Amino acid sequence: MTPLRSLWLWSGLFAALVSDSGSTSSTQGARVGLAFGSAALAEHYPAPPGESQHVEVVKVGLLVPGEDEALAAKQGAEMAVAKANEGGGFGGRPFELIVRRVEGPWGSGSKAIVNLVFEEGVWAILGALDGRGAHLAEQVVTKGRVVLVSSWATDPTLSQINIPWFFRPVPDDRQQARALVSEIFQARRLQRVATVAADGYDARVAATTFAQVAREAGYPLSVQLSYGEAGRDFEVVLSRIENHGVEGVVLFGPPSPAAELIRRMRARGMRQALFGPLSIVDCDFLESVGTDLEGAVLVAPGHWRARGKTFRQEFQDTYGYLPNAVAAYAYDGMRVIVQAIEQVGLDRERIRDAIANIHYMQGVTGPIRFDAKGNRLGPVGLVEIINGRPSFLDGA
Repeated sequence: MTPLRSLWLWSGLFAALVSDSGSTSSTQGARVGLAFGSAALAEHYPAPPGESQHVEVVKVGLLVPGEDEALAAKQGAEMAVAKANEGGGFGGRPFELIVRRVEGPWGSGSKAIVNLVFEEGVWAILGALDGRGAHLAEQVVTKGRVVLVSSWATDPTLSQINIPWFFRPVPDDRQQARALVSEIFQARRLQRVATVAADGYDARVAATTFAQVAREAGYPLSVQLSYGEAGRDFEVVLSRIENHGVEGVVLFGPPSPAAELIRRMRARGMRQALFGPLSIVDCDFLESVGTDLEGAVLVAPGHWRARGKTFRQEFQDTYGYLPNAVAAYAYDGMRVIVQAIEQVGLDRERIRDAIANIHYMQGVTGPIRFDAKGNRLGPVGLVEIINGRPSFLDGA
């Protein structure tokens, strides 16, 4: 490929990512980028074959970020593939997990995705990526006509451009926001509520989405705050929370800075009610915050319920630690892919159709079905931390 053509290819894929998510222009930009990127791919890569029964191994791709979540996602997916192979694989042929990292400059990330789709020839892809990475993957799989099961990206705009190859087994930001808004404003009747978000793409999108859902329900926020990733703005943020007389704080961002912010709040004698989405929740988070988290309400990873007990134990026996939400949703996403292949065989379009119509009852995060846009159907559970342990608010 010539340098000019290479630039055309990656520029087309990047065009969908340059706008801030959540706006009309963002969705329109994604459509433009999709068309531009797909044309560029068509110029250089032939369409992959639609069907093949003559393979020795069944390749399934895994896209992971260059961050801490990568290991948990990889282990969750590996565990799902191992279970499938213990059961005989697909007609005696083993499933093989092909892992690629999506990190660094956008061009490098694109190459990793293109490699899976057009060079490795995987039958489906599990993507444990953030919002921007998932947008990028979405553009490539559309041209490659390969399913993308996105197990961690919660950006709602991923499913707004009606791509039939995209499925999301994790609740998106709007679904999580609705559950939190109902608990905060209706069940607890709080009136002065603030959001505090890390300075990153996913946290900003989640906080903005929460504010929009609250406003649509008739509950405008008192203040929306953000902080740098290093937490250097914590004291300013906490002072503003105090000055606004805030009753409840909703945190968005990675677990580690969220835990530090909570510790500083409690050290200042601040007793505001705390709330958070899936992104801040993992076992280390609960342990590191300790009693400072008492009474907090969090979106619950589905595998915390009784149905996830066997998975939690097997994961811990295999890898030496309890699985977090990233691992659990990666496991379920891979199990969905495996079941679809076992059901319809090695045909990409039939795999897509099987996932679109799946009703996977064995999910460790709960039963899995998808709507017409690929979003997971079903309620979003919440837990309250009582005596240091999560207790489901629905009593289950």
